[in-house]
Amino acid sequence: MPVSLQQLIIDTIKSDGPLSFRNFMDLCLYHPELGYYTAPKQRIGCKGDYYTSSSLTPAFGYTLARQMEEMWRYLGGGAFTIIECGAGDGRMCNDMLHAIACNPDFYKNTNVIIVEKKNPSLIANEHGHKIRFVESLQQIHNITGCIVSNELMDNLPVHIVEMGAELMEVFIDYADGNLCEVMLPASQQLRGYVGEMEINLPPGCRTEVCLDASEWLSHAVRALRRGYALTIDYGYTTDRNSTRTYYDTLVCYHSHTINDHPCFQPGDQDITAHVNFSALQLWGEKMGLSFCGYTSQANFLLSLGFADVLNESINSSSFTASQCLQSAFIKHTLLTDMGNRYKVLIQGKRIPGLPLSGMRLEMNAPASARAVA
Repeated sequence: MPVSLQQLIIDTIKSDGPLSFRNFMDLCLYHPELGYYTAPKQRIGCKGDYYTSSSLTPAFGYTLARQMEEMWRYLGGGAFTIIECGAGDGRMCNDMLHAIACNPDFYKNTNVIIVEKKNPSLIANEHGHKIRFVESLQQIHNITGCIVSNELMDNLPVHIVEMGAELMEVFIDYADGNLCEVMLPASQQLRGYVGEMEINLPPGCRTEVCLDASEWLSHAVRALRRGYALTIDYGYTTDRNSTRTYYDTLVCYHSHTINDHPCFQPGDQDITAHVNFSALQLWGEKMGLSFCGYTSQANFLLSLGFADVLNESINSSSFTASQCLQSAFIKHTLLTDMGNRYKVLIQGKRIPGLPLSGMRLEMNAPASARAVA
């Protein structure tokens, strides 16, 4: 009988000692056979654990295609590659290509690379000749286009630090028949992050540190010759002038319920943490990316005409009552609920300094962007 992921984690701890929370989370989500995102399981939708923006309506992908088309024009109208990282079931990719096909010249020049450890089961395959799959951004070089990540960054493994007499890091150990937390002094790298981001962590409070996001961004920069990196996720900025703080944002999702017990059924639940967009912006600047805009998902979609796209996608000039209810639900979810919680950051490499339509209703930039503006 195959070993469970929990037993594999226990055996690893017994052999090598406590696991950093980052390594524990990586195993839970991405173990090659037993991880949450790698094992065969329906994760999205009513029979899964959560919804994504693209799973609610094809209008999300159609609207995103409008921003892709503008980027394509800004970059000269030639060959354009969309790289989607973490494509899930491939729904958003298919929806974007369906919308792009309405412009024959854009469609002719566009290709898609999906970065996914396992090939998504695409909702439809009429655009299959436009798509190729790779397992890592490191396999992509010298493209002109846009790298898109939608609800990917929140699932990158994170370190957890807590302020005690000194900065401590959370590790996962095994004792008395259970997985449990232990605290060890934080590394110099984690201390450097907290200092550089000016995170004022009160005693007894903890926060997440996603160093993997910096590594991901460095691969994205190397993959791009010219173009954009578009990040959509829920998160925050570390603004020293703001009274709002974000500590301990780690949550788990299982069957559309939320809990804060990551050691519960490893591999059977999603584990996420809010994205620090100020860190992404700062790292991007150091890697040569320019700041193109930061706003909420609601502002981004509205600026690109989402309401009209949604009405067209529901496919009726005179809505039935059920269609009106469907439209109202989608608008509330994508523009009010998820729309306010989710943020959009666009960064660029060797791009013209032209304003992007999706950033017409721009929010305050992350602190690092304001510092160099």
